[in-house]
Amino acid sequence: MLIILLGMPLTNLIDEPNKILSQFDDQPVSARAQTTWSGVIELTDSYTVNITDELIIAPCTVVKLPNAARIFVDGRILVQGDASCSVTLDRVSTGLHYGLQFNQSSYGRGSVIDNLTIENSMYGITVYGSDPQLNNVTVVNPSRVGVDLFSNANPTIQDLLVDQSGRGFSYSDWRFGIGLSVGAGSAPIVERAVLSDARIRGLNIWGDSGGIYRQITIDNITAEGALAISAGVWVEDSRPLITNVTVDKSDYGILIRHIDDGGYTRAVVRDCLVTNSMYRGIYVDKANHTNFTNYESADFTNTVVRGTGGPNAKTSNIGFAAIEVNATGAWFENTTIEESTTVGLRLYFVDSSTTFTNLTITNSGDPGQGAHSAGLAIRSSFFAPTFDGLEISGSPGPGISAT
Repeated sequence: MLIILLGMPLTNLIDEPNKILSQFDDQPVSARAQTTWSGVIELTDSYTVNITDELIIAPCTVVKLPNAARIFVDGRILVQGDASCSVTLDRVSTGLHYGLQFNQSSYGRGSVIDNLTIENSMYGITVYGSDPQLNNVTVVNPSRVGVDLFSNANPTIQDLLVDQSGRGFSYSDWRFGIGLSVGAGSAPIVERAVLSDARIRGLNIWGDSGGIYRQITIDNITAEGALAISAGVWVEDSRPLITNVTVDKSDYGILIRHIDDGGYTRAVVRDCLVTNSMYRGIYVDKANHTNFTNYESADFTNTVVRGTGGPNAKTSNIGFAAIEVNATGAWFENTTIEESTTVGLRLYFVDSSTTFTNLTITNSGDPGQGAHSAGLAIRSSFFAPTFDGLEISGSPGPGISAT
């Protein structure tokens, strides 16, 4: 049942207990044929766009959902907001709605979202195995995930903004406070995304996923007591291409981790700027540090890491390394490390699968802290990494420490 209102005041947010819907949950209200919404649409339950149907949402429309409700898309949806008057998805009164969910049956049906703002939600947009076009989507303060991809989803996303994901919320698990999450074999094309002020992750890529990500801006990804590592970019067991990415003031700037030996990790990052990280600017490792079968799990070209552990980090002087490679392999070409209050580059259990070409380390190291006072520290690496073009200056300790 739909109730059409011409203005209804919003009340304060009340966080409801965690309840995660799957694509198979009850979807009690259904559209028939082509349906158009305009004005203010207030739903009393979840709503389904059936597989043969189409839902059109006109510019300036405000759609209100009750607590824990979703709009499920099995067919086609066209959100027709524009730059002067977007479509808004909000709650009816209290609690958190669950946003939009594209199911696999919507694949290839031409769904397009233009100029949509989502507020007061647990999830913004969730995609299972589908390919919608998402243009100018803004998700404000989702409690868990702004945009969440599963099951080989491959949407095209342009001009995405997710702000304050997870701020003001706490859950007993770690999966909240994420801007864009790409998992379970998904491979989107993302052009221009701003992922700001999230609790756990800005860009979270996991589970044999890939995709192309261009012009990604991430800032202020800090945990505040959450149950997982906070990182601007997290890549786990996946193979994305990330270009023109900036990460500022995060606990970890970019973290690439291999966990499942049944899969393969190879992140390719081009034109990268990481500034003011609290712990590490870039960290490449694998979960099992006693597995010495190393291979090149990350490939960085044109990288600048600046101010790790410095005065503009969330907390200064508690950093571990500007860049660290731990028990795995990596390729770095044209890399600059500057103004780190701890060791510039730390290598642990690396071998010839790690190569640095044109590496400059300036004014980096922690005075009086042994190996961490050096610009470059290498430990327990019996088969040497390769350096071609290395320059170190301004370290408070040795230029290079090897133990």
